[in-house]
Amino acid sequence: MEEEIIMVPEDSFNASVEKFVWSRPMVLSLIEEYKKVEHEFKDSNIKKKHIWRKIAQRLVEKGYPNVTEDMCDKKWRNLKKTFKEIYVGQRGSPLRTRWGFYNAVEEIFSKDPNIVSAASVSVSTKPFLTTKKIPGPDGQEMRVEVMEVVGNLDEEYLEDGEAVIADNTEEQVYGNFDTSNQQPPVWFTEFIQQYHQDEERRIEMLNKMHADIVALEEKKCALLATLIEKLGGPCNEEENKCESTQFETLDQDETAGLMENYQ
Repeated sequence: MEEEIIMVPEDSFNASVEKFVWSRPMVLSLIEEYKKVEHEFKDSNIKKKHIWRKIAQRLVEKGYPNVTEDMCDKKWRNLKKTFKEIYVGQRGSPLRTRWGFYNAVEEIFSKDPNIVSAASVSVSTKPFLTTKKIPGPDGQEMRVEVMEVVGNLDEEYLEDGEAVIADNTEEQVYGNFDTSNQQPPVWFTEFIQQYHQDEERRIEMLNKMHADIVALEEKKCALLATLIEKLGGPCNEEENKCESTQFETLDQDETAGLMENYQ
């Protein structure tokens, strides 16, 4: 794997040194040393500058000279900023990042209240409508409009001169994103359930209207037969009798048409 080089400008250097180069092993050492004293950052009685000075001294002991507490502090802030952009921007997305330090700092930064709260607010999402086919109560497919939310991801992040590229290729960089066990969102499941309930009530209402119409037609036939008989005309009951086959249960298309006529 090609070694990643990160350039960090450092104003505190003397005039002969304008830049400081953070190599990948050096950054990993910084992360390792931070984890060892992470609990000290939570102690309000200890000044953070003293903790960073301790970390800088340990890096010097490991063979990385000219490291100061200010450089370590600034580098750590940059790592946190890059992680936050990726963690918030790609949350809930199958896209993966090529940033090589994500796994190393995830355990630390994923518990940070500022990052967690930012991830809970969908500041980088936008809704749009799509048409999907879902099974209807009669077994036939029907089309519905569904509002989906998709992350508005940047194609590239930049952390101290190091490009961090979001990638949707099959290359596995860190972790696996398993989409086989993904479930539809709760709001979509509730929408489908409510739709089916409304559809059942609508069909029940149409069937009741159909039954009322059949009963009304049968009553009209009986009254017509009685009227003909009273007028003294021949009354052929077989001819005037309403046959039930004329009022068989309508299918859904006929029922829908009937509903339109009554609106």
